Amino acid sequence: MQEQRIVRKVITHIHLDEAFALYMALKYGKHIFQGIETATRDYASHAKKPLEQIMADQELWIGCGGDIDEHCNGKTSRLPNTSASRIMAKRINILHDPNIVSMVKEVTYFDNNIGCPKHHLGSLIKMFKMNRPGGERVAMRWALRIIQAIHVRLTRYPLPDSHEIPLGDFMEGLLKHACFEDSDAATGLRKLLEKEFVNEDPLVFGLQSIYQSLWRSSTFTHIPERRQDVMDEMEHILSLLYIDQVKFHSFRRIVKSPEFDGKFRLEVENSEGSITEVKAVATVDQADNPQAHNAMRSDQAMITVIKGSRGQVSILGNIKLAKERGLLASLDEGLNSLVAMLRFIDLPAADRKTVNWDVLRCRGNCPGDPHWYLGDQNWLALFNGTQNHDAQPTRLTLKEIRAVMLQAFVPEYVEQWKKDHQVPDNKCYVVPVQSGFQHYSSIRYMEALLFQNN
Repeated sequence: MQEQRIVRKVITHIHLDEAFALYMALKYGKHIFQGIETATRDYASHAKKPLEQIMADQELWIGCGGDIDEHCNGKTSRLPNTSASRIMAKRINILHDPNIVSMVKEVTYFDNNIGCPKHHLGSLIKMFKMNRPGGERVAMRWALRIIQAIHVRLTRYPLPDSHEIPLGDFMEGLLKHACFEDSDAATGLRKLLEKEFVNEDPLVFGLQSIYQSLWRSSTFTHIPERRQDVMDEMEHILSLLYIDQVKFHSFRRIVKSPEFDGKFRLEVENSEGSITEVKAVATVDQADNPQAHNAMRSDQAMITVIKGSRGQVSILGNIKLAKERGLLASLDEGLNSLVAMLRFIDLPAADRKTVNWDVLRCRGNCPGDPHWYLGDQNWLALFNGTQNHDAQPTRLTLKEIRAVMLQAFVPEYVEQWKKDHQVPDNKCYVVPVQSGFQHYSSIRYMEALLFQNN
């Protein structure tokens, strides 16, 4: 028998993973999470209290460090090959439903891998949150509506009716009447859409599925009203995609201009042990353009660095280019060294005497360091805070970060850097137990571990 609990408040953040988990709880989990349909909602990056207190306060934290979260201690590490949606489906015992399984599988895949397509609901939710008034609350209502439409189509209307217009024809009609001021963005948008028009294996949460689901799940019985209902929603999605393209191309023009001075070269040791040079770009993006990294990577940059207006930094590798040049493993290893170096010099001087190098290289967050989060293997992603996970801005300037990067991707240079900075060799170091590591009792933690194998 499933554990029952009273829920007076739901705390989450607006990603597809968490939105789908909330949808399943609202539709199928009311017998377990009693009161969830009337519970208030709030939005946070991670829980600041242990699970026992969350339960006592009659709260449900989804994807923020409670028991419905693949991050087993709230924000530091994550269980592989799982997601908040999968944990929720397991908890309320609905993984026997093949439609739910297909939805959970896709959400989990993109939650564990870099590269969610632009027209995918996971990307559209982020665009909605950034570009529409109302923030998380309005974005969550919109996300739940789309998720419900997709689920209804999968369950009840798998085949089109005689009035359903093909996606390509429908969107062409919208594009003819659209007024786009940025010609580069308009061209990019059309190319993005045309790929989806001919896609014979659409994603469950992709644009084809969203369109078909809106059409078939519409409550309007008269075709003109249904067409208008779908048109309103697809025009909204089209505007989100166009805004995203505008941001990409506006920053790409900056990167391509002769006045742009952010480019530099990095030495990287490849798999054969020889050293090769790659292009890198570092810049201060005061507009916090979410497409800045993509724009710089489109100029064949292997590593890109952004220091935003709040002082937080993100460092991303060009996975596609790294694979083409056979440098993925070398760059991933280099980022392990880079995060250790950045964590070390971000620490107060007194704390540098007691650290362990291998601990500083750990993925996720490092115990004792509030600044840097290293992504999973082969993600080539290093963050000083993200949209949903706050972090103290690094004290390092962009110039200092660039200087460290010049040493981080050749092991010989790293060893010399450690000597120059007197990094201790604390082989007997014991990782401190922080309160965040105690979110799970041994039973809950082992239960969560099982999710990755089911």
